Amino acid sequence: MNDKIKRRSFLKAAGIAGVGALSGDVSAEASPPTSVPSPSLPVVSNRVISHTTVDIEGGKEDRAVIEVIGANGVKEVSEFLRRAVGPNRTTTVRVQRFASQAETLPAYTTVHTILTELRPLPDGKVEVSVTVADENGIRPKRVMRVKPAEVDPYEGLSDQEIVDKSFSDRRLK
Repeated sequence: MNDKIKRRSFLKAAGIAGVGALSGDVSAEASPPTSVPSPSLPVVSNRVISHTTVDIEGGKEDRAVIEVIGANGVKEVSEFLRRAVGPNRTTTVRVQRFASQAETLPAYTTVHTILTELRPLPDGKVEVSVTVADENGIRPKRVMRVKPAEVDPYEGLSDQEIVDKSFSDRRLK
C-alpha cells in the first residue's frame, strides 16, 4: 500500500472514529455517564484541525485532531495517534467532550487504544485481529478475513474532504 493510500486510510478511520459516538459505533461499555452532554445530529461542523505524518523506524506515525460540533452546540475533539510498523498498527484515540463550543474544560474525556495485526493469507485476503484497551479493560474483538481494497476511493481528496465524506456517507451531516 503506498503512502497516499495509508494516509487516506488513516484519515478515513479517524473520521469514522470521530463520529463513532454519534453513529452508535462506540460500544456501550465505553459510553460517557448520562450526565455528560452528547453532540446531537445532524452534525453542524466537522473539521480537521491538524494532521501530520512522519517516518519512524520501520514504519509511519500519523497524528490528527478532528473537531465535531453537534446541532445542540456540544463540541467533541478527537486526537489520534497511529503507528504502523510492519503488520502491526497501534491507534490511540483521546476524545474530549465539551458542553458547548465556548467551554475550555471538557465535561468528559476518554482514551482508547486499538491494537491491530494484519496477516496476509494465501488466498489474497488479510486476517485482521483487533484488541481494544480502555478504562473498562482489554477486549479482543472478532478476527476478520477481508479482501483488501484495490482502488482508493479517496484519491485526490484533501484531508477535510475525506472526513466530510465519512460524515456524509453515514448521513451524520
